[in-house]
This record gives sequence, structure tokens and C-alpha cells, in this order.
Amino acid sequence: MGYRINELAALLLTVNNLTDEMPPIDRTNGSWPYYDQGVYNAFGRSAFLELSLDFK
Repeated sequence: MGYRINELAALLLTVNNLTDEMPPIDRTNGSWPYYDQGVYNAFGRSAFLELSLDFK
């Protein structure tokens, strides 16, 4: 979700794993943790706020 503050500034909010769910178990993964680490992470919900500034 983004918001343009003015011509030179914008805010962007990104939330990963909004519902804070555990990744699905993948028993074909041969080692612990038993989920695809290329797609999921162990942090649960995380949020990032980005401020973009244009210097003209």
C-alpha cells in the first residue's frame, strides 16, 4: 500500500504474512525446518515502511 505525500515524497507499507500463519510442512524437504525456505521464512509477520524522496 502506498501514499504519495507530495511531488517529491512517497510512503510505501509492505506486510509479509499478514495473518501470521506457519508455513506448510513439506515432508519432501530432507532437513529441518520442514518447509521451503526459498518461499517462506521463520519470522512470521513482518512489516516494512519505506520513504522515497526525489531530489530534483
